Amino acid sequence: MTCGTPWTLSRDRKARSGAWLAGEELNERRILTALVAALFHDTGHIQEKEDNEGTGAKYTANHVRRSMEFFLRHGKEQGLSEQELAEGRTMILCTDIRVEITASLFSSSSVELSEGFSTLQTCSPDGRPHLP
Repeated sequence: MTCGTPWTLSRDRKARSGAWLAGEELNERRILTALVAALFHDTGHIQEKEDNEGTGAKYTANHVRRSMEFFLRHGKEQGLSEQELAEGRTMILCTDIRVEITASLFSSSSVELSEGFSTLQTCSPDGRPHLP
């Protein structure tokens, strides 16, 4: 398995199939939410303007929580719905390797999106999967 385009397309098909089997639609807005969450997933490392001490690396231990808060704040500004905000924040939560991804966190199609999202975190720069 690689983490390149064929793998991504395969996960997209799996997510869409999971949504279809659950009677849900993985529409453009849900895909957009996943993409925005992907862009925001490490924003918890960013320092606030007033924070002039050290680097954002000091937030490593709690950067996922900070990323979720950043997503919530800016997602509202960009017009994401409450459901989209909740799903995106949960996807970001799933990038924390300490979090067990369970069906209780999501609707079925969101589980597929988040499992793929979480697995992308284990890809090396050369596209091969690895354990963090």
